[in-house]
Amino acid sequence: MSRLRLYTSNGQRLSLNNRPAGGALPLGLEMLGHDNGSLLGSSASSSLAMDLNGYDQAIQDLTESLNEVKITAALALQESQLVREQMQQGILSVLSELTTMWCQDLCPQQQQQQQQQQQQQQSQSGPLMQAAPPSEFADSPADDSLTAGILSPTGGSGSSVEDQRTNFRYKTQLCKNFMAGGLGRCVKGDTCQYAHGHRELRRICEHPRYKTKMCSLQSSLGVCPHGASCFFAHHPNELRAKEF
Repeated sequence: MSRLRLYTSNGQRLSLNNRPAGGALPLGLEMLGHDNGSLLGSSASSSLAMDLNGYDQAIQDLTESLNEVKITAALALQESQLVREQMQQGILSVLSELTTMWCQDLCPQQQQQQQQQQQQQQSQSGPLMQAAPPSEFADSPADDSLTAGILSPTGGSGSSVEDQRTNFRYKTQLCKNFMAGGLGRCVKGDTCQYAHGHRELRRICEHPRYKTKMCSLQSSLGVCPHGASCFFAHHPNELRAKEF
């Protein structure tokens, strides 16, 4: 029993001697942990700063790229507008050339055909009323009397509706032979169906078929060489109702 007590006291003494003084071991561990935490925090801060700098640079690069794209798009839009204007000018010039070619090639042929038809009708139905001197056509009552004589069933050369339909163009267009080269000469003289100068031009608005159809040239080409003097309508508002 005495030996057991001796062993117990010796063990307690040994345990007290081997124990670190003042809790030195926990303090050392706490300092080690604090140092490691400081190192980890500074490393994370520097890494975050580097990442933010990289993001800023990427945003700047993206902004510059977007500005370049905007400039390129604006230049492309300007070029497309220039190309469109050039195409429109080219189309207008082509239409003008086509109209000129049509007038040079087709108009004389049509007028010659009309002259031949009118000459045939004249030979069948008798001579037309001879044209008065140019002075009588210059804004005088003779112009109205000439129109009434041609279009009236009882006056002039015509006595039927057919004569009214065939003679309504009398002196309503300029004679190409008379106006060619500014010579002022025509082999037919006063018997010519066409006007020898602007003073002999007669209005055709009295005819019942005047402006009763749309002009095919205006509808297809958008341009008519006859302009306002065209016998056909250039706009739906100009259309008139047929009388017969």
